[in-house]
Amino acid sequence: MGWNPNAGGTVNALAVTTSTVYAGGAFEGIGVNPQANYAQFAMLAGVSLTTTTTALASSLNPTAAGQSTTLTATVTPSSATGTVTFKDGSTSLGTATLGHGSGTYTTSALAAGTHSIT
Repeated sequence: MGWNPNAGGTVNALAVTTSTVYAGGAFEGIGVNPQANYAQFAMLAGVSLTTTTTALASSLNPTAAGQSTTLTATVTPSSATGTVTFKDGSTSLGTATLGHGSGTYTTSALAAGTHSIT
């Protein structure tokens, strides 16, 4: 390809639309300056990009400290594949593989107090 997004050859940013992936050092020039420092990949070996939405539910709310709780992520469309990561703030709790549009993770490791589960 011979493309060098910056002096170090490092991709600093990605921009994704429903049909195109852009990779480069900066995106201020996309659509304005065709000589901007980016590469465009219009097709990713047959990969189709789809917009998804995710809803999160807990089997218990509130939950007592140490009590087993199942977290469920439901992804639309239900044909979505891959994994979901459950987090408590910035701390990863665990992952689940999507099946029929949902993935679950069970934990009893939540301490007492308020949690921001995503």
